Amino acid sequence: MVQNIMLPRDGQTGGAQMTDDELLLDLREMLDQLGIQERVVPEEIRRPMVVTRKRSRLANREEELQRTLNTLEDDVLLPDLLFRLGNLHLREENFSHAMMLYEKSLEEDDRKTQTWINLGLTNLLTDEPREAISCFSSALAIEPENVEALTYLGLAHLEIGELEICKRNLRSAIEQSPNSDRANLAMGLLFEEEGNLPVAVGWLERAIKANPSCVGAYLELGKVHLERGDLDRALDVLERGRKEDPQQKSVLEVLGDLYFKMKDFMKALEYYDMAINLSMDDPELWIKKGDTHAESSSYRQASEAYLKAMNADPGNVEAWTKAGQMQLLLGHMGAALEYFNTALTLDSENSDVAHRRGRIYMAMDRLDDALSDFDLAFSSEPSNPEHLYYRAHVLEKLDRLPEAQRTWEVAMNLYEELGKATRLAECKARIRRIKRRREAKESA
Repeated sequence: MVQNIMLPRDGQTGGAQMTDDELLLDLREMLDQLGIQERVVPEEIRRPMVVTRKRSRLANREEELQRTLNTLEDDVLLPDLLFRLGNLHLREENFSHAMMLYEKSLEEDDRKTQTWINLGLTNLLTDEPREAISCFSSALAIEPENVEALTYLGLAHLEIGELEICKRNLRSAIEQSPNSDRANLAMGLLFEEEGNLPVAVGWLERAIKANPSCVGAYLELGKVHLERGDLDRALDVLERGRKEDPQQKSVLEVLGDLYFKMKDFMKALEYYDMAINLSMDDPELWIKKGDTHAESSSYRQASEAYLKAMNADPGNVEAWTKAGQMQLLLGHMGAALEYFNTALTLDSENSDVAHRRGRIYMAMDRLDDALSDFDLAFSSEPSNPEHLYYRAHVLEKLDRLPEAQRTWEVAMNLYEELGKATRLAECKARIRRIKRRREAKESA
């Protein structure tokens, strides 16, 4: 029996009866109008900047669908409609909702390969590579030679460090489709992970040749050139990628990284700002903006950027730490101490933060607290003699000379291994000085 659903007409508060089939057909037409396809390109996934009237109407219809799902389970239109709604939410970076819709679609029809692939892609993008592997394997059980599934399966294995399995799957994908831009791009990522950058470049260039609009290939090729220090080529490739998609956040971010490396900080800030405008809650972008201001000695602006990063992700230790550093440079020692306290609460074994807080305690003459922090820093990072360097200074101030001497001696050995001649000479001078002080005490 077909159920009747009361739905208001657009722009009216009244309602008109709409059957289940009419609701499903209306949703399908709306998805057609929004251009929702079977496949979702990862580089096209982004939150919408503006909610259009069409998208708002579809959201209203989707709410009605959710309320009536139990009565629609046997409808032949439902599995595909749920799948396409999942694609819409995946494209809009609403991963949890997309996942729910894909799973519901598979409950209705578990033989649709593309649903398994898109569910796997969602898991891959949400850092669940093992779940993704299960989904891609299910897709390949239906279509063993599906190039997209083989490619993403390879990338999932790459994510967990299984490089040989990754390579095997990618080779199978390329055997099936030598001109697959996604498979060639994935091969580039594999060789980049292996550290074979020249070979990675070749695969990424093949991806671009196969599909000159493959923004992901431009992005990765630009990153490889940047890593190799070939800044001119990196700039050329990234600008080509930006031309293909001016709203691609990752391309804008790497362009910012490029100009930062070139020490053109104004240009770097320009690109970071463009990227931030597309993703205001990305803490890493705010941190990069803060770093750029810090390099320009604009400490107040840097501090503001790090605060934005902290607001975007209150658990981001790097943001708290760098905000503390800026407070120190601005002469606000108390505020810096509060930031470092929070950072250590979030990561109690962070040697860098412990060391920095120890330096503040030294300046405040809180020597016992400073000593505890340098001990913590060295226990977390025993290969770094700087922690011992300051620990020895504190012990000298506390007049604990035998401990200070032993600390200088250990630091001296580490500096010698690292080839730090200046610090090595200082350690030797300190040890001689302590020996003289101890001898003077003993003879007094």
